[in-house]
Amino acid sequence: MSQLRRPLPAATADDRRVRALASGFESRVPLAEQAAAILSGSPDGRRLADALGVGYVVANPSCTPGLAERLGGTVVVATDDVVVVDVRSPEPS
Repeated sequence: MSQLRRPLPAATADDRRVRALASGFESRVPLAEQAAAILSGSPDGRRLADALGVGYVVANPSCTPGLAERLGGTVVVATDDVVVVDVRSPEPS
């Protein structure tokens, strides 16, 4: 009969792989904050979208109802699974 072994933790707090993984996600926080600002449709979010050259927003419509209206954009594609909104500023006449 085989002897049962005590399970080992997958990783310890000082494991380099864990720190690398955590820092990978932490490095995405500024991008997520920028995306949230743009998706808010606020004046600051609109300025940020213009500054970053964001032309289109792609989102899940069940997670972001009323997105086109909030962003002041035009729906380009709308399905049950995805909505694509054109948020480019109109060209000056």
